[in-house]
Amino acid sequence: MEAITKYRADDGSEFRTQAECLAHEALCAEIAAVVATLPPLPSDDGCRFSNGHGFIQHDPANFYAARTSLLKIAQRVCPHKWIDQSLADSTVDSGWAGRIIGESSAPLNRAWYRVSCVDKNLREWGQPYYATHPDQGEQIRLNAA
Repeated sequence: MEAITKYRADDGSEFRTQAECLAHEALCAEIAAVVATLPPLPSDDGCRFSNGHGFIQHDPANFYAARTSLLKIAQRVCPHKWIDQSLADSTVDSGWAGRIIGESSAPLNRAWYRVSCVDKNLREWGQPYYATHPDQGEQIRLNAA
């Protein structure tokens, strides 16, 4: 029998080395700092927000700064031409970058999910369906003007 040592990060992820665990925790903190610049999601509403009950309106400068920061992190974590293209032009469909992000880092993917829920009018919905079909959601702004 051989004893093994594992390291568990703050988010529950497990790693074989302390260095990998510390790097993961640093990445999580970096991502959390970016997400903290976005308006908070509605709390205590059960599944209402996810099911199209209203949207969060984003300020363009703030949203695009957060989007760019997440893409720069992605460029470092999982370099790919689709991420480069999304960084170079904010009008590029970021769904392609999302595919790469989704296969790379769970914390980054969770943060990117918020970007994928934002429609062309910078309204964040509870799921990507409403970002592509905003007329199907309730037209209620959930954050202060």
